[in-house]
Amino acid sequence: MSSVGVVPIRPGRANMLQPSVSNVPGLVAMLPNVLALPKEKLGAERRQMNDMEMLSVEVGLKELLALTYLCRPSPVNAPSPGGSLVNYPRWAEIYYAGPLINGARKRYIVVSNDFWNQQPDRIHLVVRTTTQMKSPGTAFPEIEGGRAQACCGDITSFKSHSFDMIDRPTPERLYLADMALVANGLAEVLGIST
Repeated sequence: MSSVGVVPIRPGRANMLQPSVSNVPGLVAMLPNVLALPKEKLGAERRQMNDMEMLSVEVGLKELLALTYLCRPSPVNAPSPGGSLVNYPRWAEIYYAGPLINGARKRYIVVSNDFWNQQPDRIHLVVRTTTQMKSPGTAFPEIEGGRAQACCGDITSFKSHSFDMIDRPTPERLYLADMALVANGLAEVLGIST
């Protein structure tokens, strides 16, 4: 991969999706702001996180990505909030999103859970899909009956306004079996034990 998944760190108050990664100074990992960053953009290493700090990041990512529901022998859909008004990019749905690349937007699957996604002005975690077949494997699962692959190493985040909510790809949503493959790919590339 030419990019690396990174989680920004900044001063802030800790919670499940912004776990503490340093008490001095008080820094939190901004889990919903995962970025696929080109390797050449990485600076020098500043500090290594200890096992407890990494565990808090792992627990938060498992929750945000619904991995505990999907990475098991019999996967189940991620829980979703009730209600009839859905005006946000939803978990398991596919959208054109992000900046224009060669005059077009790329296709992305929303992988953050809908309890997070439903909040106004949220950042949504997504995985890019491609019809240009890569080497098969857990990190590049075949989806849509083998017509596309998910690029799990390209997990990134976009704000709500970055999604085209009207012009949608076909299909517009992945089935549970495909989402389980994507979740297992995310667990592998992010180094999360399931």
